[in-house]
Amino acid sequence: VTSHVDQTYLELEEQYLSDRNTPARDKLLDFVGQSLVSSVSEPVLYKAFIHAIKYPEQHILQKNDRRVYYRELCQHEGSIDAAHSVDEIVEDLVVLHRGTLIEWRIYEGNFDIVSRGRRMAAILLDGLNPFKAKM
Repeated sequence: VTSHVDQTYLELEEQYLSDRNTPARDKLLDFVGQSLVSSVSEPVLYKAFIHAIKYPEQHILQKNDRRVYYRELCQHEGSIDAAHSVDEIVEDLVVLHRGTLIEWRIYEGNFDIVSRGRRMAAILLDGLNPFKAKM
């Protein structure tokens, strides 16, 4: 069900890795927006999402080693503290993604999901930043 989304994520990752000019934090925020667009644009994916909520024992949307969510680029550039594990960061980003998607559906798409997702992700990243957290 999610193989086409996994492919989209891989293509985005290739673009981000080849881009040497954009900061990793900006790439991650772009990814958040792009992944939300994928989620709301695909009716089958949304149905899989609802199915996964109803039947969590089927593990449909649980962690998938083939799926790209995050690479350690932000930690290498210093915008996320290296003390945070990749798994922790991925879990937080997934919760943010799913929460934003549910909220968007509850409000029948009456807000800009990309802007909201990017804003919420920026707040999350600020909390994971070793310098901003001390302020």
